[in-house]
Amino acid sequence: MATSNSLELDLNTELFSVKLPDSAGPLWSRVLNGFWDLDLDHGGTRKRDYIAYHQYFVTELDAWRCYSDNVSLHTYQDLVDLVKHLKENASAPRSSPEVLTFFGSRRTSAALAAQTSLSQTEAPTPLQCENSIFLAVRLWLMVNVGHPNLRKIFPGKTQITWSQDDSVEGLLAAQFPSFLQLSHPLTDFQYPRDLNVYELERITGLVVVWTDHLADHLRLDLDLRSITLYHHVSVLKCHKFSDKKLYVDIR
Repeated sequence: MATSNSLELDLNTELFSVKLPDSAGPLWSRVLNGFWDLDLDHGGTRKRDYIAYHQYFVTELDAWRCYSDNVSLHTYQDLVDLVKHLKENASAPRSSPEVLTFFGSRRTSAALAAQTSLSQTEAPTPLQCENSIFLAVRLWLMVNVGHPNLRKIFPGKTQITWSQDDSVEGLLAAQFPSFLQLSHPLTDFQYPRDLNVYELERITGLVVVWTDHLADHLRLDLDLRSITLYHHVSVLKCHKFSDKKLYVDIR
């Protein structure tokens, strides 16, 4: 249930404040709408589809609080704007002028500057720009790029190396090929209608481990006899039906 504090939050709320967006509050609706051009209202039932993603979002954001001095994003509006900017420049290297121009145009609001003693004309450092991009991509695309110290907080996730000369499109293409080259294509293969997680565990003897990290989908660990499954179906649908086709087919 949303608290009175959560109802007061909007996109101009400080990104690393102690107040995180409530899953039933208006701030969360505006973040989802900003990321994927959705049309969720404050009390809409469709927001229930994003409860698991909300848990990922707030956990990830809270973990980055320790490194907030090395991030140039100050508000949720900054985060949403950066995601939109990365979509528009998805084919440009992340260190290119096209991408980095976002940070040159940023200006901290007068109210936030007064609260945090930040200069409106203070230019972010290259490290702050890089970490801002990493954070935005982690929250938006749910891929584990960026700050290496977060491995201690989120152990077991595959760490993705993203070259500064590579783009968002290049990152996704390298991690998630659009198709597999098979020597014997399974064109006529159909999954049994009753195949589910329970049957998968029963038939294979594997333990299913749920993951928030897209690159770990279908990762098989024979030592632990486990298989990892990505479970944020609603997020994948958002990418699939987005104007910018930066989605991954993991069927």
